[in-house]
Amino acid sequence: MNFQMTTALMATVVFHKGAGGYGLLGSIMAIGSLSGALASARRPNPRLRILLMAYAAFAVAGGALALAPSYIWFAVLLVRSASRR
Repeated sequence: MNFQMTTALMATVVFHKGAGGYGLLGSIMAIGSLSGALASARRPNPRLRILLMAYAAFAVAGGALALAPSYIWFAVLLVRSASRR
């Protein structure tokens, strides 16, 4: 997964933010990853249905990220996308 490259390009080329904007997206993605890891650690054993639902939600979130109209929406959707990994 090339989220570092994708978020760097989205921050600099699409939304015209600098290094600070890219760093903020990295921090936001870390928050989503941590929340997803904590949520999955609470489950005693993974079930196939839950894994498939998480995979589908990740695919939908990735599509929504590609269509995000602004930097703020991209950041909000990035949290949701990262929590589904």
